[in-house]
Amino acid sequence: MGLYDGRAEATVQDDGVGFEPAVVQPARGHRFGLQVMRERAGEVGGAVEVHSAPGEGTRVVISIPLGKGLA
Repeated sequence: MGLYDGRAEATVQDDGVGFEPAVVQPARGHRFGLQVMRERAGEVGGAVEVHSAPGEGTRVVISIPLGKGLA
């Protein structure tokens, strides 16, 4: 996690099997899927980037703008 240009940024990464981000299944039940994370980040002006490929693991970067006086 870090602070960059008035934004907080967190990265979650693994070396698992990866997936094709364009073919993500919708969240089921009480899980928080990638779509929900994108919606929540977008509500506060943030963004979620997903970097993954089959066999290559996954990296998710969440960036949220900080309010005045917080940066």
